[in-house]
Amino acid sequence: MPRILFIFTILFAQTYAYADGIDHAVSITEKECRKLIRIHSMAGADYVPGVDAHGLAVKGADLNGGNPIEIPKEITFDLGVDLAERYNLPAGVFAKTNLGKVTVNGQNVYWNGKKLNQTDQDAALEACRQQYE
Repeated sequence: MPRILFIFTILFAQTYAYADGIDHAVSITEKECRKLIRIHSMAGADYVPGVDAHGLAVKGADLNGGNPIEIPKEITFDLGVDLAERYNLPAGVFAKTNLGKVTVNGQNVYWNGKKLNQTDQDAALEACRQQYE
């Protein structure tokens, strides 16, 4: 879940560029880019219950019946920006704006009800690789 939210944050960093009047620009810090590259460089592995990465048997992690907290299948929140804070405007200036609604449902991320595609995620990753690798 944190990885999905991180990727989503990077994808929508471009909304700040629209606030500045720049078309098709994405603003991602070097730290965020390096983290994105590291996440996508990790080798995948199929999960096998009760077995570690070396094939050895392990006990389950559910102690005392597991976690009683139920995580919701869908998380929705508003995404916005405080322009007063971003541009260091004087105290007392209210410039918060709501850019849209984000919904995370399983592995899918939606922006105002529209599912994001892999192309958007791939474009952000490629830009980071070109800049920092």
